[in-house]
Amino acid sequence: MGNWYCNNCKSWEDSWGDYPHYKTSAYTFPRAMKCLKCDRSSLIYTDSQKSRYKGLANQRTSIPGTVQEVERFGTTWSNNIATAISYYGGYYWVFLLVYVEADDQVKVFPTPTDYSCSRWGSEMERKKHNCLSDARREAKQLSIELGSVVTENPILFVHPNSDYYKSFDEFVKDPYVSEKDFYTSYFPSSTKPLDIIWSKESRGRMDFWHVGIYIGDGEVCHYSRSGGERVKIDGWTGFTGGGTHSIKVWHAIIPFKKYWDIVKNISAAINNSYWYKDYNLFNRNCEHFAKSVY
Repeated sequence: MGNWYCNNCKSWEDSWGDYPHYKTSAYTFPRAMKCLKCDRSSLIYTDSQKSRYKGLANQRTSIPGTVQEVERFGTTWSNNIATAISYYGGYYWVFLLVYVEADDQVKVFPTPTDYSCSRWGSEMERKKHNCLSDARREAKQLSIELGSVVTENPILFVHPNSDYYKSFDEFVKDPYVSEKDFYTSYFPSSTKPLDIIWSKESRGRMDFWHVGIYIGDGEVCHYSRSGGERVKIDGWTGFTGGGTHSIKVWHAIIPFKKYWDIVKNISAAINNSYWYKDYNLFNRNCEHFAKSVY
């Protein structure tokens, strides 16, 4: 990401051809310059990384009010995450931002329409603040909790319904989990390791979904009745039966578990013959397995 931002193109660049001498951070330019991409006088220079992040938050999200500060930090599951403080309705509010590179989208937590929710998951209170300093302390605490290597379930620090009994499907919603639909003869190229993948199958007059966890390199871990009612790893043909299928892919923007815990669960299920010869359509099927591991 460069220092030049075009309000019309909505893009950042390191330099803009005819203006190489403006690359130095020793100068800022209050007047918008002409953008060489769109030929509009909408080009602005800034030498502040935080200003760029704040500008992006104001431009690319629907956070209510005006974003005052954005602080980027890293976690074990994302380096494109930040806290944002917005001033709205006479108070300062803290939001969490996650940039999803594959979709070029910035996800906002909680959703902007639910900005007044009072909890960060089950662990931490979320408040409206009279003072910016108090909002900064809340944002700092949130970044510490999510950035900690001992945080077992990141989504519990973010989802406002973590304190209540909810079905798994209640949590598998935008922006916490993205869902994409495909009709394809192989795994979609955007599928990431540890995504939950669904394949639509047909048997006679009945349609159903077979579910597994994508582990990368064209392989899926799934619980299957074929081959002995066991957990196993297969490629496309072994998972779907081959051919072209309707596919759904769930990708957790905020992980339910630490990634290495999911990997350990998959390994234990395979090595310990998890649910071997114990398939039950109603409470021990492929979907139950994938969700229990996840």
